[in-house]
Amino acid sequence: MYSFNTVSLPNFLLPRTLHGRMLLLMFLLLGALVSITWLMVSMLVSSILEEYIGRNALNVSKTVSLTTVVHEGLKNKNSTQIQLYAESVRKATGARFVVVGDHEGRRYSHPVPERIGM
Repeated sequence: MYSFNTVSLPNFLLPRTLHGRMLLLMFLLLGALVSITWLMVSMLVSSILEEYIGRNALNVSKTVSLTTVVHEGLKNKNSTQIQLYAESVRKATGARFVVVGDHEGRRYSHPVPERIGM
């Protein structure tokens, strides 16, 4: 059987009575349960938030891909027109970046202008 006397705590912190030992054990158990619950809730919230952000990014990308500005810009290979539109979408949605590219992997808009056309 486990004895509290083997715990390396100073003697004044160890309870001497059975009541005190049980109270200490309950507090330790409560602390462990609260910690585990906090961990599980934070993991759940993180997962929900990640899914929400992913869906939002997908919705923005679908909307951008359906606009006539992008279709005309890709048809005419006009990166300036697409870059201006993508930048306005980025600012309006609060996205960190909006990149538009064609099927060959060529970029027509990018937050770093030097990477357009690559």
